[in-house]
Amino acid sequence: MQPEIEDLLKEYKDVFPTEFPDQLPPERDILNEIHLKPEAKPSNTAPLQLSKVERTALDKFVAEPIKKNWIKMSDSPWESNIFGVPKKDPVTGKFPSRVEKLHSNRPNMPIRWVINYRHINSVSDIAKIPLPHIEELFDRMNEAQLFSLLDLASGYHQMQITPTSRKYTAFRTNHEIYQ
Repeated sequence: MQPEIEDLLKEYKDVFPTEFPDQLPPERDILNEIHLKPEAKPSNTAPLQLSKVERTALDKFVAEPIKKNWIKMSDSPWESNIFGVPKKDPVTGKFPSRVEKLHSNRPNMPIRWVINYRHINSVSDIAKIPLPHIEELFDRMNEAQLFSLLDLASGYHQMQITPTSRKYTAFRTNHEIYQ
């Protein structure tokens, strides 16, 4: 890495935290808001069946955002299901199948938790944001000397939504509903 870039990263190291803060991100001028279509109704689906390993992992996963006040218990009727998708096994480098995951007795099998917001997405008025064509982007970068990549870890935890929209983000575990 070039010394100038390294110096710049050191100068602004507070912008690149190594772990998440214990509170929500600061309020900014723009908060995200979920707008529903007039005919929108909550879905009514049963909780997904989880294995013992998944239930234990989900309880552990939910405990941290509760402790940090990122989520709270909810009575929202707009609940969505949460489920685990196996991450690549750090030992074997392979993705375990669902059957392997369900029958695994490894309590620390890596799992990526996903909330199924398909229903809420289907009844939301989603803003249309025009994106440039990839060819246009490549044309713009044609003479560039330096490229950078930014990956926001847990990006959804880095933006706030309006208090009135939070009920639409509710998700259900086997024990509780959170938002």
